[in-house]
Amino acid sequence: MIFKLYDFPEEERLGDKIKSRTLLSAVVIFAVMIAVHGFEAIVLRMDETVLGENFINKVFGIIAVIIILRMLGWKPWDIGFSKKGILKGLCTGLLLGAAAFTVAYTLEAAILKSGGSDVSLGIFTSGFSLTGEAEIHTGAGFILMCIFFNIINVIMEEGTFRGLFWHIACIDHSERCAMFFQALLFGIWHIVTPLHNYIDKDLSLGGFVGLSVGYIILAGLMGIKWSMLYRMTGNLYAGMADHFFNNCIATNLLHVVTQSGTDEMMIVRVMTAQFLSFAAVAIAWKKRAKKPMPLVKYDPDTQYPAIRSSICTGEKVAGFRNSNDGHFTEVMLIKGPDDEKKFKEMYGLDYVRVEY
Repeated sequence: MIFKLYDFPEEERLGDKIKSRTLLSAVVIFAVMIAVHGFEAIVLRMDETVLGENFINKVFGIIAVIIILRMLGWKPWDIGFSKKGILKGLCTGLLLGAAAFTVAYTLEAAILKSGGSDVSLGIFTSGFSLTGEAEIHTGAGFILMCIFFNIINVIMEEGTFRGLFWHIACIDHSERCAMFFQALLFGIWHIVTPLHNYIDKDLSLGGFVGLSVGYIILAGLMGIKWSMLYRMTGNLYAGMADHFFNNCIATNLLHVVTQSGTDEMMIVRVMTAQFLSFAAVAIAWKKRAKKPMPLVKYDPDTQYPAIRSSICTGEKVAGFRNSNDGHFTEVMLIKGPDDEKKFKEMYGLDYVRVEY
């Protein structure tokens, strides 16, 4: 009933309320999620237990996304969890992450060696911290837990930010607006980490502000990169794999060890890899086809294009009707002839039926 705070009409379904106030609804959903995230990180501190990971907020986020999809009448593949292209997307993302971090690890080792350090690589689990303090665990069990929790993490974060929030924003805003909107939320999501360190007095107020701004910028760029990957590949899997490589392999498992410590230049490694991969994806994005890119997958064997027009309000929504079960997948609002033309160009359509 939180939406009552914003005076939504009582007679409308909750899904319609979300669609009628897209950005506000996404912010409210985000606020609930980050509250759970902050409570777990600062109060419960599950990452300081034997599990070594704040996983409750991830599970909560996945459940929340599932519930909201049901409210909206959407399916998982409507927000990027496509049934096709899984292996190709995962391989693309892993290759991108591996290439960028190979350069980053090489640069990091060269800098450390130039300072007289003996450099080696170590495989063990460790949590990422910009303050340089992290717990170290060895053993196959910890490594398997690390992999499992990071898989849960990328499913939740990519499904929430690049999937749910992006598509909610696209209902009545441009793709560019949706891309930057979800990236901003993704950046703010990561403020919980420096806030945790500030509360523990590991950071001064100035350090907290500086790291928070840094997190928003870096995580925001990563969010834009993974959003571009989604738009270019048609599914979330490439972004998920690159996200997984960054979080699991490059920050939690494969470490640079010297006689004076471990991962002393981790932030440099991460920033180098992310800027390199961002540049590569941005170049590919610029070279993509100029025609409008499909917002959702269209299967002509099981779906037909249609514009659903409300008799009461006159609102028109373009999308695809499933010929088998009647499910209607919304794509975009039709506010005039230009929108209808854009929808047709997007999918190469000559005719779209209107349903009332």
